[in-house]
Amino acid sequence: MIRRHFVSQFGILLVAFFLFAAGHAAAAYSFTDVNYPGAILTVAQKTNDSGQIVGYYADPAGVGHGFLLSGGTYTTIDCPSPYTVSSAAFGINNLGQIVGVCSAPGGVSGFYGSSRSFVVNGGVLSFLLDAPGSYGGASTAAQGINDSGQIVGWYADSCLCKAHGFLLSGGIYTKVDVPGFGSTYARGINNAGEIVGGTQQVFGGGFEQAFTLNNGTYTNFNDPAVGPNSSSEADGINGLGHSVGFYSDVNGITHGFLLDGGVFTNVDHPNALLTEAFGINSQGQIVGAYNDAANVTHGFVTAPIVPFATFKVDVGIDKDQNTSFEIDGHFTLGAGSAGINLLTEDVKLQVGTFSTAIPAGSFEGDGRNTFEFEGLINGVELEVTIYHVRDNRFLFTAKGKGANMTGTVNPVTVILSIGDNTGSTIVKAELGN
Repeated sequence: MIRRHFVSQFGILLVAFFLFAAGHAAAAYSFTDVNYPGAILTVAQKTNDSGQIVGYYADPAGVGHGFLLSGGTYTTIDCPSPYTVSSAAFGINNLGQIVGVCSAPGGVSGFYGSSRSFVVNGGVLSFLLDAPGSYGGASTAAQGINDSGQIVGWYADSCLCKAHGFLLSGGIYTKVDVPGFGSTYARGINNAGEIVGGTQQVFGGGFEQAFTLNNGTYTNFNDPAVGPNSSSEADGINGLGHSVGFYSDVNGITHGFLLDGGVFTNVDHPNALLTEAFGINSQGQIVGAYNDAANVTHGFVTAPIVPFATFKVDVGIDKDQNTSFEIDGHFTLGAGSAGINLLTEDVKLQVGTFSTAIPAGSFEGDGRNTFEFEGLINGVELEVTIYHVRDNRFLFTAKGKGANMTGTVNPVTVILSIGDNTGSTIVKAELGN
């Protein structure tokens, strides 16, 4: 599991405990990796409504650094001496203000008594005052920040007996402690002041249960697919009240989740050993991290896949010694689509058992409505033309020569994906020898 533990109450509080019984909704996302150049691991923690992403990475020497990804450019975030053992950025708001944690040498478990929280404002890093009563006066972990500058996180108490969540607002720390639990970790806050996080019965051990805090009411919840003696953890919440986090199922596999209106949706990176979701913006983009088959950790950012409203094609396949195919069709973008840009987005095509990906930037436009690609990809000669008719309607043709279509029989599945838009259909193809 990818864990990041560098690591007066609100009047009389109401407490609610829920185990959501509803099943998971089906959803599809496109995933884009977030990998700091040259890093041995990268974790994306939060994203704002402009799509800026913060997180942390480890360099080849294993030293942790925070980062900001903005407009395709990575910027390292490091604290001044003596806090040079590790740094991590955990939260960013729509003003570009960033919060995180960094550590100096020493401390218990390399953190407690030797770590400080920071805020970056206008490119200037400054340390936050430690939470009153924290261990060694240097055991506070800032995790999230909203547009009002309110900061949430957690700290270890003076005896390392428990962790307290906190809200830092106007320079004043207020505890965020879920009743009935030994430790509370606040990890995300939105502009309405809703807070999400996790709880444990025992500090630093035991299984977590996720929680939300809204208008003074705590609600604990678990993903409905969580396994026995397993954890659910909430990490981020957007302006619409949609929260993300992760849980472990009955087989011990970790999945990211989105909770929207009481309905859970899995957020799983394809072919990952595990996936954890940490942040979500108001556009619904989710950031997090996954471990690949080699157990290497990568960050990611998602976008929901928008299906075509219509997708119709005719297909011809000639299975001679140099198999060729031809496709002639049209499609209409679906509701909710932000449009397509053939000059900057990947195009993926599947015909029967053959599939290929045309990298972003490969198409050429005529300056009006026609976009064409002609070239060789993995030994296959491809010609693809997409013509913008009007509004969200497009014509589409594709020709391929030298494709391996072994096992392709009628009916034939055809899938076309352009960025976050996709269409799929099953047709009876004209099959030659």
